[in-house]
Amino acid sequence: MNKKDIAAFKRQLKEDGKVTITHLGRVFAMGESKDIIYHEAGMFSACDEAEQDLYFSNFKKLLTGAMDVKLFELPFNPVPAAESLGQRFLYDMLLDDTMAGFEAKAVQIMEKIVGSAVYDGDLVANFIKADYMKPSRKATPFGEEDYSGAGDTDYKMKFILCSINKIESGEKSVRFDYRDRRFTVNHDLNAVLNLNAPLEGFMFPSITDDAVDVNKVIYSTSKADQLNEGLIDFVLDAGYTRTAKEEKEQFDTLIKAMVGDKAKAEVVKNIYETVELAILEQAEEEVPVVELAALEKVLKGNGIDTSRFNVVASEIVGDAKHFKPANVVPGYSKKSMKISTATADIVISPENLDLLRQVVDRQGRKCLLIQVDEDVEINGIKLEVESL
Repeated sequence: MNKKDIAAFKRQLKEDGKVTITHLGRVFAMGESKDIIYHEAGMFSACDEAEQDLYFSNFKKLLTGAMDVKLFELPFNPVPAAESLGQRFLYDMLLDDTMAGFEAKAVQIMEKIVGSAVYDGDLVANFIKADYMKPSRKATPFGEEDYSGAGDTDYKMKFILCSINKIESGEKSVRFDYRDRRFTVNHDLNAVLNLNAPLEGFMFPSITDDAVDVNKVIYSTSKADQLNEGLIDFVLDAGYTRTAKEEKEQFDTLIKAMVGDKAKAEVVKNIYETVELAILEQAEEEVPVVELAALEKVLKGNGIDTSRFNVVASEIVGDAKHFKPANVVPGYSKKSMKISTATADIVISPENLDLLRQVVDRQGRKCLLIQVDEDVEINGIKLEVESL
């Protein structure tokens, strides 16, 4: 499931959208004792419009964030763990249309959640079951994907979503009563369910190539690059994937290990160009990747000794065979790379790295030389051109 699939799903989370929520369940758990003190389930249509909007917004926020940073597509473990709920449990929940079965399974999930992880304060987990009339993708002249579905066939898909939310205690406060024109003390100390900032949650199943993929689940976290091992291990029973941060660190470590501490700017550009080509060549793929073999080839083509490449790569990335371009290289044609010196900070695009060189002048001073096609201006004043 890529970011476009998720964006398309989120756009339909509304009253008249293509996502129809049928079941709504809520489970309240005490954070300290981990006791389930209340749970309920019912038809989503029984909620009034204002309440429905709150839940639409809650699940949109759950699915907000960059892939491999806050949203992760995780594969289920091929061999189920005895102490975990996992894929079979979620699949049964998806197919069970009875309200009693939906509620009972929601409670079981919440018991696993609070029993396997530490949370600060009381929690409420919201569960929904929804039908998604997903439009097929349409090709466009510019290689983008159109999910409008106008004139196309819609495919009905079933989903379960869970959002875990914090309970905030009410506090005494002074308020102004507009009707009576006076200040009064608010004594309402009821707990408030914070639907504006879900802590984490999941969506099952995922989507691959316009079809549901029951072998994967989408995990969401509000904390970038931080996955809740308890929820993933004991509720989802899913495998892990590298975070974008981890993948970037592995990529940088691998390149540095191969080229050494120093390299010409054009060599760095050629490496980034290989990653960019992978994106262009795999435009039709769900998630483009750059294979390790392609990196080895470009390094070798730039005069780098790659005789130990496979050994070094294995030590750094383990069993991984590729990198996701979006995680390892900033926008190739955008000014996304910052060069910092004690004198100045410069922002440049990776595709223009070959226009930049570090040189030494006649006095032995290091200089940063940038090729430009036009006169350089400072506050509207053109600099004189000097010969080196």
